[in-house]
This record gives sequence, C-alpha cells and structure tokens, in this order.
Amino acid sequence: MFGKKFRHRSVGAVLKELRRYDTKDHFVFFSDDNFTANKCRARKLMEAMIAEEFRFQWSTQVRADLAAIRIWFA
Repeated sequence: MFGKKFRHRSVGAVLKELRRYDTKDHFVFFSDDNFTANKCRARKLMEAMIAEEFRFQWSTQVRADLAAIRIWFA
C-alpha cells in the first residue's frame, strides 16, 4: 500500500498461519490485488497449499492484468 516495492510474506509464513484455519468451517479470502504479481511465488504458494491438503475453501482477488497465470490442478 505504501512504497514502490511489492512486499510479501514467505510461503512458509503463510502456510503456518493457514494451518490455524484448516477446518471445513473456515473460508479463507486473500485480500491481495497483487496475489499473482509474482507468478513464481503464487505457483509455489498454491502448490504448497495443495500439498498440505487444506480442508477450508479459499478465494482471492486479483488485478485482471496480473491474472494470466496458468496452474492446472490434477
């Protein structure tokens, strides 16, 4: 929000926090317009979330010009 650089938390830090909400009763929303600004980081986070087999549902908001990320889920 302030400054000219993207700041982000590590994938490990995000996963640690998400583990607190790992029940079917929770819904996680990432309020981050720049969620896919760094495609490599977004991919690593989503692959890590898949590997964790989280039970909650989740969603995010993204800027349309940054949403061109291709991740296929098996």
